Amino acid sequence: MDKPFFTVVIPTHSRSNLLKHAVVSVLDQTFENFELIIVDDHSTDNTFSVVSSFSDPRIQYVINHRKKGACGARNVGIFSARGKWVAFLDDDDFWLPDKLKCQYDLIQSAKQTVGLICTDYAIFKENQKRPKIYKNRPSGWVRDKLLYGGCIGCLSSTCIRFDILRAIEGFDELFPSKQDQDLWLRVAELASFTHVPKTLVYMYQEKRSRIGQNLKSKLEGSVMLRKKYATLIDQNLRLRHRHESNIFIYAVLLKKKNIVLKTLPWFLLGIIVDFPRYIFTLRDTFLNIYRRWGEIRPIKWK
Repeated sequence: MDKPFFTVVIPTHSRSNLLKHAVVSVLDQTFENFELIIVDDHSTDNTFSVVSSFSDPRIQYVINHRKKGACGARNVGIFSARGKWVAFLDDDDFWLPDKLKCQYDLIQSAKQTVGLICTDYAIFKENQKRPKIYKNRPSGWVRDKLLYGGCIGCLSSTCIRFDILRAIEGFDELFPSKQDQDLWLRVAELASFTHVPKTLVYMYQEKRSRIGQNLKSKLEGSVMLRKKYATLIDQNLRLRHRHESNIFIYAVLLKKKNIVLKTLPWFLLGIIVDFPRYIFTLRDTFLNIYRRWGEIRPIKWK
């Protein structure tokens, strides 16, 4: 059998009601030269039955016999891939029919340095009648932009060259959050980015439960990212302000006094090194605190 051009990887865990919609959106693609690897991350619902209801020979179903998390499941898909490019789709997102076709056409005309292609995307939130459209348009060598704050907002919009994913060994599974940003940074070391300026992905964003635990993961991930790229970040005051400010915001929300006091000077430095962007940072900080302060309890650091 000839190798497919794309390998599509869908990680899933006990969300069979959402998974079916995602799978259908892949099988309905107008570009048909792909394989679809569904990685079941130790589900406890009827995921097996849902996948078994599809008879398409392009589908491969892999079951993790212990839970590895979303990025661990994605890595299983990456290292089982046969395609030249790997496209990711979360089980609660779906693609429009021309998503792979538009990315394939761009690959044919893109420079050989290109290693990641993304598209615009839309987000549906609970109780929201209309989605919000997000332009997702990195171009060129974007490592410094990624270090500042990231320019890829939706993993399900991306496809990445398989040889690059192999070279960087996929996702870093040690990160509790910020795994996507870490992946983009490592890809950006080896390749340039480009985009399809069309909304081809729809995301569904449900209201999160266990808010404090989610913030704790974000704080831990932000600290890990700061340490991993310290050599690059410490060379630029604006970058250091940005990363320390992210840590500061999560620490404030989690009422972690020691971390707040350590990062506060760098947060305030933004008025000098990151103006006028600092005005928006202040606004977002106070909005987050206002919305979440009453819902958060101090969480013990492991």
